Amino acid sequence: MVNDEETTPTRTERRDAAENRQRILNAALGLFELNGVEQVSMNQIAIEAQIGQGTLYRRYRNKSELCLDLIKDNIVLLFEDIEAYLKENRIDPPSQRLKGILSLFIRFRETKAQLLAGVEDTKPTKPLSSRTRSHYMKNCINYSSNYLTR
Repeated sequence: MVNDEETTPTRTERRDAAENRQRILNAALGLFELNGVEQVSMNQIAIEAQIGQGTLYRRYRNKSELCLDLIKDNIVLLFEDIEAYLKENRIDPPSQRLKGILSLFIRFRETKAQLLAGVEDTKPTKPLSSRTRSHYMKNCINYSSNYLTR
């Protein structure tokens, strides 16, 4: 589908696919909270979500991808918290602001440890190339330095 105002095509998720995605995420989160990420299998998630394994694996190749999707919205909230913190503390010296950012990040890391471990510990089916890794690192550094110098 092409938007009249934009030249890039937009893709919307089918309603049934969106419902399946939400069922998967809800089932996985519930199972992860009860049993821990490591103890839960993809098969258990499919059963709990009342979907077939094929449906689950078409959406997520492994638990790592599923954990990443679960944590995605939380990461957005983390960056919003960082942005708010930096605005509130814009007159503080950069070293003090960096300490505040690190404190927010550590709190995030501690509260989301299981999901992050699910992302970090699972061997990716397609590892990031050094070019992709450097792109992500460059974006993180640019984001941090832009806010520290404001």
